[in-house]
Amino acid sequence: MLAEELSVLGHEVIGVDTNEHRVDVLKDKIATSFIIDATDEQSLSVLPLKDVDVVIVAIGENFGASVRVVALLKKKGVKHIYARAVDLSLIHISEPTRQAEISYAVFCLKKKKKKDETDK
Repeated sequence: MLAEELSVLGHEVIGVDTNEHRVDVLKDKIATSFIIDATDEQSLSVLPLKDVDVVIVAIGENFGASVRVVALLKKKGVKHIYARAVDLSLIHISEPTRQAEISYAVFCLKKKKKKDETDK
């Protein structure tokens, strides 16, 4: 999983998901984890977004949710956002925000400290 790999590489990873089981699996492998719906602007306010360098939006097949989360993150001033879409053919103009039983995974990263900085 991306969050685990980034953590192993020395990045401070903050995981966000609506799925409690996924958060439980990751909570001991990353710096911090939250069970929230990242598509909800008020829920995003609990995240330390001012302290992160990069946000990765890895929602999956719900393109509408990805777009909403990216828009909310930009509104909150996040400078570097990476988002993925599994398949761009999933875009449906008539129902762009269709909700389903989907997990909303978002990872926030702080820059990896350089070795000479950690030795001080």
